Amino acid sequence: MWTKLAILIRMPIRQKLLMLEAMILLLAARLAVVLVPFKRLAGGFGKQQSNSEFKMQNSEFENQKLVDDEAVRRLGSMVQRVAKYVPWKAKCLEQAIAVKWMLAWRGLPATVFFGVKNSQEGDLKAHAWVRSGRVIATGGRNHRQFKVINVFGDKG
Repeated sequence: MWTKLAILIRMPIRQKLLMLEAMILLLAARLAVVLVPFKRLAGGFGKQQSNSEFKMQNSEFENQKLVDDEAVRRLGSMVQRVAKYVPWKAKCLEQAIAVKWMLAWRGLPATVFFGVKNSQEGDLKAHAWVRSGRVIATGGRNHRQFKVINVFGDKG
């Protein structure tokens, strides 16, 4: 515990602020999941059945948005790290919502994916993940195991 506290104390202020932002947004996402009907909540994710556009380096599509892969990785990583330490279970949906908001505030396009799979026990398992540009910000570890059932991309 003291080692983690020492790491936190030595952390640069910008990283501490990013950590605080992730924590606040994970809490806001949890409250939204509990209090807001999913249909209404999903409307804030973007346009249904639409992938957000992005521009890769050396792309011929000049009208698309440029995505900063490193910024996406940094934001996704922070949300995933903070999710381990909040006093509630911050599941994939809360993490997806939090990182979606963080990306939106920075003007980065994102697509929220929802998928399902059958577990070994025969139960239906659901999963949410977010992609921005070429990078999966959260939920990417096992996302290929899930069949995509819905996608919400930024409104063009």
